[in-house]
Amino acid sequence: MADERDIRAMKVARAEFTKHGFDTARADLHVTRGVLHIGGIIQIPGRSDRAEVTHDVETIARVLKTRPEFRDVVIDAIYLA
Repeated sequence: MADERDIRAMKVARAEFTKHGFDTARADLHVTRGVLHIGGIIQIPGRSDRAEVTHDVETIARVLKTRPEFRDVVIDAIYLA
């Protein structure tokens, strides 16, 4: 059974990505023991610069690391522009 803290952290992570306009339908986001794993395919509809998408994901990861729900963030995703 999933830990309630991990479920709460997952909701926070998805909300943060949605707030910044990311399409996470093909992304794999999951939290295990406070560590957020970001995998799959991440894109922002309407943006054509892949470097900008990469920068935005890394910025969100830094923001999430400051939240008490997260111990660490691991990014292993493919970025599409």
